[in-house]
Amino acid sequence: MEDEIDLRKYADILIRQWKWVIGLAVVSGLVAFIVSSLIAPTYEATALVVVTQPRYQLQFDPRIETVAQPQQAYRAYPELALSDDLVLQVMGTLGGTLDADKRDLASFRERLSAEAGSDPTLVRLAATGTDPNQAQAIVNAWAALYVTYANELYQQQSNIVTFFEAQVAEASQELEKAEQALIDFQARNPINVVNAQLSSKLTALTNYLAADRTMSLITQDARSLQ
Repeated sequence: MEDEIDLRKYADILIRQWKWVIGLAVVSGLVAFIVSSLIAPTYEATALVVVTQPRYQLQFDPRIETVAQPQQAYRAYPELALSDDLVLQVMGTLGGTLDADKRDLASFRERLSAEAGSDPTLVRLAATGTDPNQAQAIVNAWAALYVTYANELYQQQSNIVTFFEAQVAEASQELEKAEQALIDFQARNPINVVNAQLSSKLTALTNYLAADRTMSLITQDARSLQ
């Protein structure tokens, strides 16, 4: 049989040394309170970016087919958010509002984090800082620049706008040409004259038929009298 553990001797030790136990607990609490008071609190601000499918797909030739691989692009979005180019744009936008010791690329990037949400079309951006207002300003600027950066890289939004503007201008020119052609055609189109002549002939025919009927009735009356 195993030896039974006698807990009474441990209890006696704790009772005899209760002052040390309470003292250590109090000292530990004071140390933790002092350390927490000296360390500035850290705040985190987050922003969600939704990745949508492109609304338009340009077809240059029916023999050329665009291969869509959205899942691979979704996996690249969080890493793209932390690229040097984009982070430098965020720093340039914030300018002098950043802390003096956080104005280099490596230190500023440590305050940022990007990860995919439960849905791959969601990207969660987070920024930390000792000032909640500054953390919020960072994440808002980051999200706005990130959307523009991703659109230009993947969807080429500016090219699409230029394309549609060119299409609108071309359609306007075609409409002006069609309207002018219609005016020219109506100017030389004899349909109005023909319609007037036809209307006149129809009126004359109607009058003739009415006169012919009248004459037929008169003839019948004359024969009856005869």
